[in-house]
Amino acid sequence: MTEGLRGHLFASLLAVNDLIRKMERAGREGRSPASGQALTPLSAEEWQTLSEILERIRAQMLNAVRRFNKGRLTRHDAPRSRADTLFWLSILLRQMEEEIVEDLAPAQVERRYGALEEAERAALSELVESLHREADALRARLDAARAQTP
Repeated sequence: MTEGLRGHLFASLLAVNDLIRKMERAGREGRSPASGQALTPLSAEEWQTLSEILERIRAQMLNAVRRFNKGRLTRHDAPRSRADTLFWLSILLRQMEEEIVEDLAPAQVERRYGALEEAERAALSELVESLHREADALRARLDAARAQTP
């Protein structure tokens, strides 16, 4: 098996695990995996039947990775450093700013949804500025924590 195929198999396991967690959130917990909006959870009996199938899917993927890619699984399961955690928090903060905060800027909103009233424009501008200040404060904390990391 090529290294590329081993990598693809491992990525598939991660994707299956992520999707199963989202399915559990929707079916068992009654929460939208995207928005957290309340859904009607399935009955315990319904969920149990689905859960058993999902666990078999997960087990098959895990067994395939163990068979063809054991070293990568071991490395993946080992806890990463504090620096890695801070790195990921920085990436997610940047993603929040780019995908959510910037999308709320009045000019962006008007391009997508049409003209805003002046009060709406002012309120969105204030919201975006406030969110940027909070993101800046969080980034400063992350930078300070990174500076203290050996």
